[in-house]
Amino acid sequence: MWFDDGFWQAKYKVAVDGTTLKFSATNVANSDPSYPITITITGEVIPNGAKGPGSKAVTDSIYFEAVYSDDPGTTYHLSGYHRTKFGEDDH
Repeated sequence: MWFDDGFWQAKYKVAVDGTTLKFSATNVANSDPSYPITITITGEVIPNGAKGPGSKAVTDSIYFEAVYSDDPGTTYHLSGYHRTKFGEDDH
């Protein structure tokens, strides 16, 4: 799958295990040659692993850890959840 952190000019192709819903990549190059860095990432999608903050509707969650080659001493821990489409959960 394509991984895009939505912040840097970077996109990476990562391997996905459709059975375990885990994804990973080790030292994969950015697809944008103008920003030549690599990423190491591990993560997973957790079905029904979250609740919307307002509606409390059950939804899927995602969690991953990423290390970028231009910041090798830092492991970024990111998480989120699938949009429920209830207005009280939009932010």
